[in-house]
Amino acid sequence: MGNDHCTLVMGSEGPPGAVDLCEVADFLFLFRGVYAQCALSAGESADIGPAALATRVRKALSSSDLMHTNSLFRSEERGCQIWIRTVKRSSPLEISMEAVGYFLSAAVIVSGGEIEITPNGIRASLPPISQTIRGLREAFSPNPEDRLGFGQSRKTVALNKMEFPELFADVPPRRGLGGFQNLLLDLQAAVVDKRSRKIILSEDLVLRIKRQGRFPKRGGYQKRIRTIFARQINFGD
Repeated sequence: MGNDHCTLVMGSEGPPGAVDLCEVADFLFLFRGVYAQCALSAGESADIGPAALATRVRKALSSSDLMHTNSLFRSEERGCQIWIRTVKRSSPLEISMEAVGYFLSAAVIVSGGEIEITPNGIRASLPPISQTIRGLREAFSPNPEDRLGFGQSRKTVALNKMEFPELFADVPPRRGLGGFQNLLLDLQAAVVDKRSRKIILSEDLVLRIKRQGRFPKRGGYQKRIRTIFARQINFGD
């Protein structure tokens, strides 16, 4: 598939005529990830319309793990690239780009926008940029308790009075004894306030927690990690 000329238009909730630079960066980062998933979900054919492809993409994103999700933002697969031509840095923000129109149309729909075919190419109208960013993050992770990465590299959670002691029970004081023991030691090191029982979870820690707690019915370590983080993390059951 060849590239088409596309223009994205969205407003800003900031000062009149201005757009927050951080929001622009977040949008471009997230939109590129959605676009890459559109290219992967479409495969080699365009036998369905953009709206149907958007539905397929939402399903793929909501069920993907962090490793796959993060790979989308750096993917060099065929069709995953977007080329920006010009950026009008005012409100409304206008971004002119070259991309596969079919993939971009689906990405716009996932973002909550609408597309229009014009003599000059595709013109896409999106909600205000902050609203679009929220929608994109929700597309990547519909479970609020698991919304991490893709513009949010870590999150802080608070364990309750039953969960927190499990984090420190029967853990050897040294590493190298196994994946679960090493994970517990890393989680202990991530505690920032023992009084409030707050712990900072990085993307890597969340991924390891999910891996260790995947099969709680086996008991032992897997059940224990579920006991600690069942309220905070969606294990995809």
